[in-house]
Amino acid sequence: MKTAILVPRISSRKVLDLLVVVDQPVFYLEKSNWFWRAISRGRARQIDDISVLYKDLGFKTVVVIPLEEFDLKFLADLVLCIPPEKCHIIWHGPTKNMTVLSNKKEFQNFCEARNLPIASSQLNGKKFVVKPIFGSGSRGVKFCGWTEAEAKVDDAGYVVQQFIESDDSPYGFSGFSHQGSIEFLIGHQRIITSGGAVGSSILARQIDVPEAVSDVCVRLIRELEFSGFFMVEMIKSKCGDWIIIELNPRIWGSFRLGIRFIDFSMALPKFELFETKQSLFFLHGFLVRPCKLIAGVICEFRFNRVRMSPSCKLLWKR
Repeated sequence: MKTAILVPRISSRKVLDLLVVVDQPVFYLEKSNWFWRAISRGRARQIDDISVLYKDLGFKTVVVIPLEEFDLKFLADLVLCIPPEKCHIIWHGPTKNMTVLSNKKEFQNFCEARNLPIASSQLNGKKFVVKPIFGSGSRGVKFCGWTEAEAKVDDAGYVVQQFIESDDSPYGFSGFSHQGSIEFLIGHQRIITSGGAVGSSILARQIDVPEAVSDVCVRLIRELEFSGFFMVEMIKSKCGDWIIIELNPRIWGSFRLGIRFIDFSMALPKFELFETKQSLFFLHGFLVRPCKLIAGVICEFRFNRVRMSPSCKLLWKR
């Protein structure tokens, strides 16, 4: 079966990770600059319309994968416009609860109405987290006190959550589900982030999924009747309770942490997972050996910049 993969853009390291683990040709819709075209090394090709894939290039199956929350409705609508007799479309994204999945405030309300363990939106306490209702990569997220939190409560563009006191950094529990049933679930814990406690992950370690977390994830995904890739971000409170921070309804940043191979030629892709080991680390899409933090070595690498930090640099030890 001749299969192509379609993503909205390649200006994302998630796409670069995807290019490593799939054999099928990858296409994208949004035009990209020379840098991202060069770094993809010709493995991805830009097209103007999805019809090019089945009319001009002869693909019988097209797998469509969202990368960000704001891709969901656009791509879902695009998929619905394709006549099934022309091309078999495999949509690896949700078809229900779109508003809940793309709006953090709606997701907050959804969880609270179902007594799912999410960080409370009640103004009880002294420290809070304010987030834009749209966005990813922790952009716009900040800690604040009661006064600033109160000012944002009625702001339609933000969601306010109580700050969860914890001895650990946040965890991510990622997987793939079909019609509310989880096919696989893997976990990682942040070790270094790009912007302190609220930044995106630079270095993370793979962990076993606790039973309590698995129960929460199974219930959440079932309630949402969710299909596609997802990551449930959680934190373990000082009391030992696992609390939901948010759900990312898409391929996650540490995509390659637990996945070695994906076969997208069918509606339910086949996955080959790495054996979960406490010693496996993830560094911006790459598995590395246990590492040692010292001064004088690059600790953070982004595909669009290299940042040198004199206080905390990374050296991996073989």
